[in-house]
Parts: sequence; C-alpha cells; structure tokens
Amino acid sequence: ENRIYFNAGGKSFDITENKDRAEVWYEWVERKSNFMRKMTLSWKVMLWLCKLLHIASDGKGNEFRRWRTRDHVFSFYCAKKFNDHGRFISVVAVQGVRRAVIILPEVSFNARWKVLALKIERFINREPPATQRQPTVVPVANLSYRGAFRSDKWEAKGASTSLSENRSTVQRIVMNGPVIGDEDVLSRCLIGSFAISKELPTLSDIRRWSSNKWNAIPGVQMYELHGPKFLFEFPSRKLAEHTKLGEWSWR
Repeated sequence: ENRIYFNAGGKSFDITENKDRAEVWYEWVERKSNFMRKMTLSWKVMLWLCKLLHIASDGKGNEFRRWRTRDHVFSFYCAKKFNDHGRFISVVAVQGVRRAVIILPEVSFNARWKVLALKIERFINREPPATQRQPTVVPVANLSYRGAFRSDKWEAKGASTSLSENRSTVQRIVMNGPVIGDEDVLSRCLIGSFAISKELPTLSDIRRWSSNKWNAIPGVQMYELHGPKFLFEFPSRKLAEHTKLGEWSWR
C-alpha cells in the first residue's frame, strides 16, 4: 500500500507515495467538510518533519517554536502554535509567490504528535515489496530478422515474459537499449513556451527571469528554440524533475 490515513482535530489526512524517474515524492492531503489542502514533499523533507514532530511532542505547555529548511526551489516553514482550540503544527511550503499550507492539530487534548511521527516514519522508511524474478532471456545471434519477424519472437529488453514449460526452448531476439542517465542531455532538459503574441521575451529576458526564480539552482543553461519556445538544461535530471513539480509564471 502506497498510502496511509489518519484523523486529527475533526479533519482527515492522507499521505501518498509517488515515484518518478529521479526521486520519491509524497503528496500530503488535508480534508475537511468545506475545504481541501495538499502539499508535495520529498523524502528528505518528510524525514525532517518527523524529527520536528518528535521535538514538538517533547515540549510542555503552550510554547511557540518554529523551524525552517530549503529543498531545491522550495522553502519550508514549520511552527508549533496554539489557539483556543488547542495546540497544532503548521507546515508552509513556499515557491516564489505560491504557498501551500498543512495544519496538523493534536489527535486529542495533550496527545501530542509522537505516535503520528512514528507512523509516518514507518511508512516512508518501509522496504519496497519483493518483485517476482522474470525468466532470463538468452540472446540468439544467428536468428535472422525474417525468422524472428515471422514467428513474432521480438522482445524488448526488460519486458515481462511468461514462458510455459513446453516453450522454454523458444529462441528470442533481445533489443538492447541504452540506459538513460544524467549523461543524456535531453533527459535533464525542460522546454518552456509562451503564448504567441506581437512581443515575446528575448533570451536575455529569460536569463534574468530564471536567475531570480531559480537562484538556488546553479549551472542552468538556456537556449532559444523556434518561435516562443526556450530550452532549459539542468545539471542533473533530479534538479529538472524538482523544477517540473513547480508552477512557474512569467513575471
């Protein structure tokens, strides 16, 4: 199961694990009868929040504390606060002018957050389920293209294969494809486009804009493409994936 649920302060929460090519992400959703809020966090930030939940649980009384961290293009602010309804933890994610907020109250009066922190830690640190090993496919060098095509025995490398016992001797041709990594330039590039109008920003305008928006990401290269499109080359695919999660607007 890639999701956990819990309730606190008359609200329901769920945390869903999402995997992309570069990293594991978690979508934290807060729901009540009349609203819904959500926030996307990396594994590192989730671990940081669990640590703060333990620290906040050790404190006594209606104290006020706050913490801050940064994860690539996002800034995160966490605070322990209180009001007439009790104590709560607020988490704020800031990306430019955009903000996402999660408010996490105590499950019950003076219950604190230690049990919840342990539950989240077990979830984000759990081992992935074991996958069934696929049969090994032996490449055949002397099988002709015509023979493979007629018998429909082409198979992509890494594809799921189910062989019965009476077909265990079937010969197959395996297509060996390259493994895409950070060395592949296009895997760490993003393309941004503008609505076609009489006046479009120049490459110099784009560079000034990106230096203000992405000042925490060094080494971003920008290139002008055809029409209103621009290409952004990042130092790694991981940084490109982080940036892709954000919502960026011109000026």
